[in-house]
Amino acid sequence: MHPVFAGIGMLGCDLSGARDVDTYRRIIQAYAAAHPEEEWIVGSGWSFDAFPGGLPPRGLLDALVPDRPAARVRTSTA
Repeated sequence: MHPVFAGIGMLGCDLSGARDVDTYRRIIQAYAAAHPEEEWIVGSGWSFDAFPGGLPPRGLLDALVPDRPAARVRTSTA
């Protein structure tokens, strides 16, 4: 893992323990609710395997965090 991305991931919403969409939803919603002061909800650790086609749809994050921007960095096994 690239050190910069690893450090950013440790400061944000950790998605590395999740392997399905419902778990991602719960983690992201809980993190956003617990951190209302954060302008951005930044997460890392999502896996291609959890989403059809490999990528989470934008609408998922928009629905979970409608009041501010959200971004995530994927887990890389390569």
